[in-house]
Amino acid sequence: MPEGVEFQRTVDIRVRDAAGELIKGANITWKVAGEDYGGASNTEGFARITLINCRDPLEVIVEYEGREQRQLLAADQEDFTFHYPEVTLYPNQSWGDILKKHVPVIIGVGFILLSVVLAFVFGNPTPLQHRIILVVIALGGGAFGTEISGMLKADLKFGQKVAISATGAAAVFVILFFFVPAPTESASSPVTTPTAPTTERVQ
Repeated sequence: MPEGVEFQRTVDIRVRDAAGELIKGANITWKVAGEDYGGASNTEGFARITLINCRDPLEVIVEYEGREQRQLLAADQEDFTFHYPEVTLYPNQSWGDILKKHVPVIIGVGFILLSVVLAFVFGNPTPLQHRIILVVIALGGGAFGTEISGMLKADLKFGQKVAISATGAAAVFVILFFFVPAPTESASSPVTTPTAPTTERVQ
């Protein structure tokens, strides 16, 4: 490591509105030692900055709907939150509005709970019952995955001619549906308890 250079530094930046919600669509850029170093446009209200030298001065600039804020961070500062008190993303939001925004999650949780109930109802399921339970939990996981940020990709090949590629919530469904092993014959067949051997005394 070059002389004067220390371990890398990670800084988390958040942008929040008057209610403390992350502001989606905020643009975050940063400068190191006075020079442009990087940026992220149309963010989810969050950015993570990684610096090679933790002693480098870091300035963060946030822009949202033409309103700009700047902050020069200390060398030992690992996070900072920008506040826009004049911005309220969800004013006077009722429970009905919240539920409408998260319908996929509610449906997903319902399917997952249903699959758990079915798993206990059919404690020793047949292959068909196992497949139905697997479809239900895969649908629930896929619906729940719509609320997960980031990118998830799944590629699955069946021989040389058939292949499945999915991203996001569809990838969650593919992983749950195709990568859960099928029940073995011993697991799906009824368990019998062996009887104790009988002995006969010979005179």
